[in-house]
Formats: sequence, C-alpha cells, structure tokens
Amino acid sequence: MTEETTFVTANFDDQIAVVLSNNAASVLRVGIYLARDLQATLTFKTAETVRKLLFVNSTSVAALLQTTVVVWDLQRCVVAYTYPPAASKEFEVMDGDVSDNSLHLLISKGDKLYIHKVDEQGALKSKVKAGKTSGGPKIALLNGGVAAVAQSKELRFVELQNGQKTKVSLPFVSSHIAAAGGLLYVASPGKVHIYSADGKAQESFSVETSVQYWQVANDRVLINGSHLYDKSKLARKFHIEPTIARASLLLNQSELWAIMQKGTLQVRRLDLDSASASGETSVVNWEETKSMDVEEPVAADKRKAVVLGPGQAGGDARQIKEVSAKRQKVEEVEGENDEEEEEGPTIAERLEQLQKVLDEDDEGSEKENDAENMDVDGDDLASSFQPKKATTESLSQLLQQALQSGDDGLLELALSVKDAKVIETTCGTMASDLLSVLLTALTSRLALKPSRAEYLCSTWLSILLRTGRIRSPEQLQTLRNIVQERVEVFPALLQLEGKLSLLG
Repeated sequence: MTEETTFVTANFDDQIAVVLSNNAASVLRVGIYLARDLQATLTFKTAETVRKLLFVNSTSVAALLQTTVVVWDLQRCVVAYTYPPAASKEFEVMDGDVSDNSLHLLISKGDKLYIHKVDEQGALKSKVKAGKTSGGPKIALLNGGVAAVAQSKELRFVELQNGQKTKVSLPFVSSHIAAAGGLLYVASPGKVHIYSADGKAQESFSVETSVQYWQVANDRVLINGSHLYDKSKLARKFHIEPTIARASLLLNQSELWAIMQKGTLQVRRLDLDSASASGETSVVNWEETKSMDVEEPVAADKRKAVVLGPGQAGGDARQIKEVSAKRQKVEEVEGENDEEEEEGPTIAERLEQLQKVLDEDDEGSEKENDAENMDVDGDDLASSFQPKKATTESLSQLLQQALQSGDDGLLELALSVKDAKVIETTCGTMASDLLSVLLTALTSRLALKPSRAEYLCSTWLSILLRTGRIRSPEQLQTLRNIVQERVEVFPALLQLEGKLSLLG
C-alpha cells in the first residue's frame, strides 16, 4: 500500500481530519484532531482505501471508502452509521461533498452516476441522475442547490431539486474541482478556471505548478501548500522544502496551515507578510496517538447499545450493562433455538416461561406507577388534580411545579393525562426552558422503561415534537440516541418472532 496523507477542513471547531497509511500493518489510520492544540478526538483503523474525508457537521466526520461510507460520531466516539447499510458489488462511492449539514455522495452503479443525499441518520433522502460514468468523476456543491460533476473533459451542473442538467464541454482534462463563494474552481495543467453556477465561464488565471492537492476558501486558492493565489494572481509563495510539505490546509477563518513530515503532524499559522510559516508550531506524533483507536466499523447487530441519561448531550454517553428481564429472556430463547439443544424445556414450556416474565414486568411497572402516584397524595395540588377532568390551566400548573421542583411523583401524575387536546394546548403555552426539561424527563422514562414506549411516544412525545418549539439538535440528541438503540435491537427481535412463528 502506498503511503498517502490527506487533510480536510471544516468551519466548525477548526478540526483536522488526517489519513495516514501504515505499511507495516497494511491498514489506514484516520485521525481527527483539534487544530488549536492537536488533541486527538478520534483515531480509526481500516483495511479499506479511504478516498476522501468530509466533516458532515461539528460532531461527525465521514470517510468515503470504495463501496461504502462510514460516519463517526465524534462526541460518542462510535460509528454513527454506514451507507449503504448493506454492501453492493455494483455500488461504488466516487466522491462526496457537504452542504447545509447534509452529505451528498456521487455514486456509480454500472455505467450510470447518481447523486445521493443522505440525512443525519444515514437514510437516503433523495437520488438524482448525474449522467454516465467516464474517468474519475468528482463533485462539488454550489449555492442554490446546484451540484457540479466533473469527469474527463466535461462539466455537468445538476439542479438537485428537479434533476435538470447543464452540460459544458472543456478543452482540457480537469484534475480537481472545488466550490467557494458560489463559484466553481476547476484545475487544469497550468491554469485554474472559474465557472458560475449556471455553467458560464467567468475567468481563469495561470499557476506556476501543477495541482497535486489544493484548498479553496474565500476566493483564495492554496496549491500544494506553497502557492497562495488571490483569485487572479499569485499572492504569496511560501518558502518551504518540497520534501517536508506532505500536505496542507487553509481553514476559512483562522488561516491555519498543516504539514506532515515522517509521521509527525505540524500545524503553523500563516504569515502573509513574510510569506513563511510562523515560528509557533504545534506538533503531534502520529504513531503515539493510540488511546482512542476504533478498530473497524461495528456492525449494527454487534454494536453495544448506547443510551444517554437525563441531561446528557452526547459526550457523557453510558453503555447499558444491565439487560432488562424482558430482553434477557428473549436473548436466551433465541440462543436456545439457534443451538437446537437435545435436552431442556420444550418450546411450549419456554413460551410459557417467557409469557410469565412479560406479565411480571408489566405488573411491576403498574405497581411502580401506583406507588409513585401515592407518594404525592399529601400534596394539595396533587390531591385535587383529576387526570380525567384535567384542564389546560390545571395541567400547566401541575407540570410547572413538577418540572421546577424535580418532583417525579407530580410529573407521573401529569403524564397520566390522556386528553390530546389538553396536552397539545398545554405544550403550546409552556415556557421554552420547561419544554426542554419535559423532553429530557420523557426521554429518560422511555430509556428506563421501554414498556411505556407506546403511550409516551404516541401521546406526549408526539404532541411535544409537533409543536415545533423544540428544534435544537442538542435538545433532540438524547432522544435520537434512544431511537437508534431501539432500531438496532429490532432485527434480532424480528428474527426471533419469525422463528417462533415457524415453530407455532
């Protein structure tokens, strides 16, 4: 495997993503660092070729492999999702770009190209045809929902909403493309060409060196880490040894410059006046960064479930160590069916035992709810509150007192209200800070008692989210993690249901 290093940039926390090959181990190492102090956020090992790295948002980074895309959650240090979920021999990831926190992938299937837009959960949101495959196609996203696709001597400007295409023939072979300021920059031998989003040529300027790698930001083009162009002319030439500058980056805001030298990552500030890098250098030894290694993307059916507790935004995720009686019994029955043991209880006996466990769990939940409601009998507000006759005013008053005081008994009494109109009106008039606390309380109850999911989700959570007053990703992160955990265990339960159906 040839040695290769790649740097990418993001406009979030000045994060740097690096790909470095390791010939001895025949694997690639992917590292994500904070540029200001080079503290490692995550390192990852893979035997597949990494074609490109992209920051999807401030908390996730995507690695484009040959036949799949792996997206890491940088807060939880786990694989958030892979796309597509199932491997396909006809599916090949050619390139990708990010716009408005959405990942757009250039996919080749047979001789045809498609642009896939993937949401934050890894689901396909839209698919647009982008012509036929020839050469090594590349993609760049422009303003106004336009994607530029370049391959060989051709540019295609694709409107992502309706799939309309504008084809532009080139008198040269494009080597690199990048979007900045609503314009498309196209590199050819000895020149950089600029196009508008409608496919019209704007201008071009000569460059002193061929582009091996480049960064385009704010009308500035940094080529090979040594030549900085200001849209139409050479602005600065940095005096560095070509053997030292393995790769470089130019962040949009901080003008940070990174170089690689024999396994050591160095980050320096650009000094535009003296055309050299500043003396202050942050250095990290790549080979010593092993504390946060993740070996391979974890399959959905093998990953440990992660659920966030109340008030946690994602960084303090805790792994579930104690399995509920329901799930433990389900897993035991599934394992026994797989092994087909000759001795042991019959299928009928197993089903009877399983039903007893489920009944006991439901009875325990009801008793706990009754006990919680009894604890608040002494409170005047609780004793006078009748769930079946609740009004918007009485429910609002009860919820406000419960959430501000952290009284679980009062909150359980409020959650026993089932009138959708009263709940909807109450949620629509509550203070925004209390809505966030209510969402956290509902989420924690959903995590601790999955048996309450049907009522909590269909009534309270559904109505609360429909109000449209909770939009912050941070507020929804905990709920998203729990839903993801439920989805991950669903295939195993579905498989068990199928086996039981065959036996019945």
